[in-house]
Amino acid sequence: MLRVEVAHRLGELELEVALEVGRRPVALIGPNGAGKSSLLKLLCGGMRADRARIVCGDEVWQESAAKIWSAPHLRRVGYVPQGPSLFPHLNVLENVAFGAPGTAKDARRRAGVWLECFEASDWAGRRPHELSGGQAQRVVLARALASEPRVLLLDEPLSALDAITRRRLRRRLAEVLSEHAIHTVMVTHDWRDVEAMGAQVVALEGGRVVQRGSLEALRQAPQTAFVAEFTGV
Repeated sequence: MLRVEVAHRLGELELEVALEVGRRPVALIGPNGAGKSSLLKLLCGGMRADRARIVCGDEVWQESAAKIWSAPHLRRVGYVPQGPSLFPHLNVLENVAFGAPGTAKDARRRAGVWLECFEASDWAGRRPHELSGGQAQRVVLARALASEPRVLLLDEPLSALDAITRRRLRRRLAEVLSEHAIHTVMVTHDWRDVEAMGAQVVALEGGRVVQRGSLEALRQAPQTAFVAEFTGV
């Protein structure tokens, strides 16, 4: 179980969120500027929260009261950010193998498996500048999972894909998450992502949780205009 309680000031925004993530993925929804992407950065250790208690299993990643803070490389987090994140001097296979555990041979083998999973094997020898946005997004997904993470943080992981590919890989990602015991938090603006992953929804507005529950529960009783629009009510 991943247990999170964070409070952090981001300019004019006061982010204050509590959530628990088990085997069922959590989907973060909300308007731009609600604090969704910032929350992912706080979880992976890219930013340090002003006040927080973040616990994954028996590991304390941050406990402000005890002045405990675990560095990002100790957290075993797979992170798929919105922007470019591949190493430009490495080819696709090398990028995916970079964070994979084991020997160099094992890492390359594991990288190949995940590239095939996300239909990216044909680009194994290419450099990042030779990839389209959708291709790069698949490579970053493969790299995140090749690292064998305990926690997977996805910031709109399928947004750069065309509609047909997105539908196919949405199903593939849902299968991967159901087969592996990875605590997953995903930012999305598409209710179809939530439905495919069977995710619990946490709606953020103004840095606060305004509603949480299943997609169907939110559809039946949306608490804000954004939630109503997101769920298609």
